[in-house]
Order: sequence, then C-alpha cells, then structure tokens
Amino acid sequence: MLKFEFNPTFGQYTIFRIFFYKSKLSSTDNGALILAEQKEFEVPVIVPNVIESVRLVHDNWMPIQNREYKHTQPDGKVNEDKTDESGFIQERNFIAGKRKITLTTLHGSDKDVEGGNNPGPLPALDLRNRRDGGDGPLSRGDSRSDLVKHLQRMLSALKYDLGDTGPDNDGVDGDFGAKTQSAVEEYQKSHKDWEGKQLLIDGRVGPRTSDALNRTLVGLWYDKHETPTELTETLKLVTVTDKVAVEKGVEL
Repeated sequence: MLKFEFNPTFGQYTIFRIFFYKSKLSSTDNGALILAEQKEFEVPVIVPNVIESVRLVHDNWMPIQNREYKHTQPDGKVNEDKTDESGFIQERNFIAGKRKITLTTLHGSDKDVEGGNNPGPLPALDLRNRRDGGDGPLSRGDSRSDLVKHLQRMLSALKYDLGDTGPDNDGVDGDFGAKTQSAVEEYQKSHKDWEGKQLLIDGRVGPRTSDALNRTLVGLWYDKHETPTELTETLKLVTVTDKVAVEKGVEL
C-alpha cells in the first residue's frame, strides 16, 4: 500500500470585511444600529489551484524511493521518471486538474482487494468532537452499537483479539468493552495520523484514529480511500493500492 500526498499552494486571497455593531439601541439611535468598528482580514480561499508537490509514502510514512512513474500532462504528453530519496515526484508547482501519475508495473502489484462485502470506511467526520461538528469519538461503553460493530469488524480484519463474543464468536458484538478498548490502544501504538504523527494512545476512536484505520484497510476492504479535506485542511491525502496506481493512475 502507498499514499499520495498533495501539498497545495494557495494563490488566491479574499478580503473579508467584518463589521462590529453596538448590541443595544437607545432612543437617540433613531432605531438604527450604530457602527462601532470595522476591520478587514485577508484570508486564503481554501481551494487549491496549484499543487506544490506530490510524495509517495508507505503506510508507516516512510518514503517510497526511486519508484518509477509516468506523469501525463494535460496535452497528453507523458514523462517518465523516478521519485527522489524523500519520495517526491520530480514535477513541482503545477496547476491542479487534468494530470495523472501512474506507477509502472512491479512484481506483486496486482494483488486483489479481499472481502468485498464490508461496511467500508468509518465516518471520520462524524467522530469529531461535538464542538467541531461531529457526534463525538467512539469510546468504552458507547451506545452507538452499529458504529461499534463497524469498528470491531475493522479490528477483526486486522487480526486484533476481540474475544469470542458475538454471533460469529469473533468479538464483533456492538459492545465497546475492555477487549475492544485494548485492541484500539494496540492499534494506536503502531500507527500514525495524516500528519505522520503518532496516534494518541487513549483507546478512543476519533477522526485521527478512524482515518488511520480507513487508510490501513486499503488493500483489504477497498482499493482507494481519500482522507476528508475537512480534516487535513491544506493536505490532500489519497491512499491507494499499487494495483490502482498502476492500472488507473491517480488524477491530480
């Protein structure tokens, strides 16, 4: 499995004009709000129009060095090259859209995705804290049994011990208990978030742990996963199998 990182460069800016008004009216205000203060803020439009760099990394975030690839430009011209020692493709600072990076075929890159009947990725956005617009992370004693089962199926697919409860005696029972918490903690010890930072080992499944699980299941449950940009902000992260990168390429 490998990941493509897209680091956008922001070239467009918008002026936001913020007005502050008095909150209370008096008889002398003639029924109109009085402008108290006016400020301007210049902030970037959060839509990448230029991709600064593209890097290939393994699931443990180590760079994929000297990997041969083809870069298809908008006019159809194809360049062939290799990634550098840090995993970056050679092309930099190009306008987003209508470009494709396709890996050349390597031995063993045609592995099929297993387990077609699966619930797919966890809803990482829903697992954000409530103040961030989510319903909160999954944690021990959680009442969202369907989501807990979803998580447990992922952990079971990754061979974590959940006990022998549930209809299939594999620990998938919808109960976020001690076994599930322990399995989550074990997973967190050996995986990183979208920034390449060690996951917090707390036994809770929020957006960072759920996204890491979603990326880990690429190659087992599905052949591609895109981390929501609502989480990564300035980083576009697409995780694909070698098979997809070889056969279809990755559109930039």
